Amino acid sequence: MAEAIGLSATADVASKAGRGAVAARVAEAVTFFAGLGLILFAAVADRAWVDRHILPHMFLQHGPQILWWIVERSLAFLVGFVLILPARRRVGRAFRAGRGGALMLDLSLIAIAVPLALVMSEFVLRSADWARLERWVMSEEPLRQADRQLGWTNIPNRTGVDHFGGTITRYALDARGRRVADLAQPLDPARPSILFAGESMMFGFRLNWQDTAAARVGMATGLQSVNISVNGYGTDQELMRLRQELPRLPGRWP
Repeated sequence: MAEAIGLSATADVASKAGRGAVAARVAEAVTFFAGLGLILFAAVADRAWVDRHILPHMFLQHGPQILWWIVERSLAFLVGFVLILPARRRVGRAFRAGRGGALMLDLSLIAIAVPLALVMSEFVLRSADWARLERWVMSEEPLRQADRQLGWTNIPNRTGVDHFGGTITRYALDARGRRVADLAQPLDPARPSILFAGESMMFGFRLNWQDTAAARVGMATGLQSVNISVNGYGTDQELMRLRQELPRLPGRWP
């Protein structure tokens, strides 16, 4: 009887050890492929990939943005190698030592917490006014408002006043948010016009109307300047704004 009990206990231990070894190999394989995936992603995410997939920040110089990309890509390589070498071995040892259940519980909680955090973040970003439009956009002249298609547009029908560096700049914006010389002198749809699309430089940020490129070109050519520029726009926003306004050029305005 004692021998039978001993054999049964030995078989149970061997069975648990076998299951632990299988689980350890599976866990090591998952860790290995996770690290390999990070390394492959970092290898693929070169400058050409960044240019195709990531819209550059319009208010930061090119150098710091490239530095961020280099740091992030290097971290992806580093984390990938850590997962493949030391982390994979530690995971395997944990499963073989019978701690696989606790490790799986921790990983499961993380796997649940991450999507929940993403869902909550999405909810906060969609429900908070400060997230729809950056605070400085709503407080810095010329004031802007949220727009579903363009991101933001100039608040129309107003004259904003900006005090900066001891100078006063006035921004007159017509009913469509276009910068004009004076709200009392609306754009004339019958006049030959030249259209200006761009961001803060073309808008004439912290320049009074007579000093802007649009005004100077208008005075030099005798054409009416139609300035649809908006501070902070990227080229994609400028193109969409241009498509909105082209049908409203002279001869087709309402």
